[in-house]
Amino acid sequence: MDRCQTFILIALGESIVATGATASAAGLTTTVVLCLGVAFVETAALWWLYFGVMAEHARARMSTCEDPGRLARDAYTYLHLPVIAGIIATAVAGDLLIAAPHGAPGGVALALILGGPSLYLVGESLFRRRMTGATTAPRVVVAALLILPAPLGGHLETLPLSIVVTALLTVLAGSELRSARLDRRHRVSLS
Repeated sequence: MDRCQTFILIALGESIVATGATASAAGLTTTVVLCLGVAFVETAALWWLYFGVMAEHARARMSTCEDPGRLARDAYTYLHLPVIAGIIATAVAGDLLIAAPHGAPGGVALALILGGPSLYLVGESLFRRRMTGATTAPRVVVAALLILPAPLGGHLETLPLSIVVTALLTVLAGSELRSARLDRRHRVSLS
C-alpha cells in the first residue's frame, strides 16, 4: 500500500517537473505562466483526490479485512493502472497546454486533456468501490462531465478548456475535503 502511494506521489511530482521544464523551455511569458499555474493546480487537485479522505479509509480497511493480500492485489495493482494512466495523460495534456494554449485541440490532444482526468477519476472510483464497497457519485459525475465537451473540441481553445477541467477537479477535491471535515465534526459531537 505504501509503495503504491509513493508511486502515485512520484508520478504526480514528475508531472509537475515535466510541465515546469516545458514552461521553462517555452519562455516565461504571461500566458505560459498562466498555463503553468493551471497545470499545477490540476495536478494538486489530483493529489488531494488521491491522498485525501480515501487514503485514511484504505489504510483502515486493509488493517481490518479478512484477506488483505487479495484486497491489496485488486486495489493496489489492477485498479491503480487507470489512476497512473490518468496522471500520465494529464501531465502530457499540461505540456500540450503550454505548447499551444490558443490552439483548438483535436484528436489525441483532446483525449488527453479531457480523458486523462476522467480516466483518473474512474480508476479512483473503482479503487474506492473495491476498498469500501461504496461508489462515489460525485467522482463519476465529474468524470462524465469531463467527457461532455469532447464534441466541441475543435471549437474550443486549449487554455479555457483546461481551466474548466481544472476547476471541476478543484471543486470536487474541495467538496470532498469539506465533507470529510463535516463528518469528523459530526462524529466528534456524537462522542
